Amino acid sequence: MVAQFSRNPSDPGGWSTPNPIAYTEENLGINYLAQRIANFSAYLSETHHKPVFLPYISIATATWTDSNNDGQLSDDEVDKEGWKHIPDTIYGGLDQQREQLHTNGLFGYLPMALFDDPRHDYGGYQYFMQNEYHLGLIQTGAEDETDKYIYGDLVFKGSVLDYIFGANNP
Repeated sequence: MVAQFSRNPSDPGGWSTPNPIAYTEENLGINYLAQRIANFSAYLSETHHKPVFLPYISIATATWTDSNNDGQLSDDEVDKEGWKHIPDTIYGGLDQQREQLHTNGLFGYLPMALFDDPRHDYGGYQYFMQNEYHLGLIQTGAEDETDKYIYGDLVFKGSVLDYIFGANNP
């Protein structure tokens, strides 16, 4: 799981007073994630001599700029489309490395679309904070502790589904 902002792992704060931290693309090495996935699959295959399936790849697409420098994450400081290009780049890179991935023993991967259940985080303790609603392939208008969007209000992210489900594949 990768995101531009999350709780600060060194000082996460409490349920109602989280301490956010933002990373640059360079800090995370996000531009190399497709190659890192290929390397990881090769390592797993060589170490365990088994086929590799990565069941949980997740890339949050929102970004945060602390425009008032208060160290708090305000909704108006979140750009829901800030990293919209990142999943396209990563899944496109995986698509381009398909032959290498198969050679490395990877037979499949499963991108996380969003989250499992809006009630899973009662108390507001999400590691990815507001980015929880901008993971992977889609975003939603879901709200903490509210079931009003459990069956919908989903917005798909760009053309990333083409890389995953084959529209760009031969």
